[in-house]
Amino acid sequence: MKFGITGRPYPGEMVSGDACFIKEYEGQTLIAVVDGLGHGPRAALVAQETVRYLEEHYREGLTKLMLGCHGALMGTRGVVMGLALIDHQRSILTYAGFGNIRIRVVGAGRVSFGSMNGIVGDNVRKVMEEETAFGPGDLVIMYTDGISDKFGLGDYPGLIRKEPQQIADTIFRDYARQNDDALIVVAR
Repeated sequence: MKFGITGRPYPGEMVSGDACFIKEYEGQTLIAVVDGLGHGPRAALVAQETVRYLEEHYREGLTKLMLGCHGALMGTRGVVMGLALIDHQRSILTYAGFGNIRIRVVGAGRVSFGSMNGIVGDNVRKVMEEETAFGPGDLVIMYTDGISDKFGLGDYPGLIRKEPQQIADTIFRDYARQNDDALIVVAR
């Protein structure tokens, strides 16, 4: 797969509380987008703690990963996060998320998944996994609440056929909010 990643910290901060983790293994691709609550060094610390957990446990499946992150982050300020697992052999994308992380899948149709209410590290009880078809050429867009949800790919003729980095950069340029950390990941 090819990936485009664009992000920045809250204006005036040196580090971002938004982070991502991507791992390709055994015919699968795991994409995680993480948003540490708040912004600045404390948010960045808990986001990086989440990424470290994912690096060590990425093979465990979405529900176990989410619950494992929840246990590892107890006592911290917590994160909201989304996990997308693409099984290339089965042509399926599975998503699980908490908080205001968003995901769009663009292929034969367009699918958007919402995340459940909750904060990983504070009040996660049950993980819900959702699936959709995902084939060659399909596009996945995951982003934090630092990106306005109002963008439409139809607003940019031909953009959907561009490289993932150009798509990420374009959406970020036009829809990144100025009052938060912001991160977008695009994969094809």
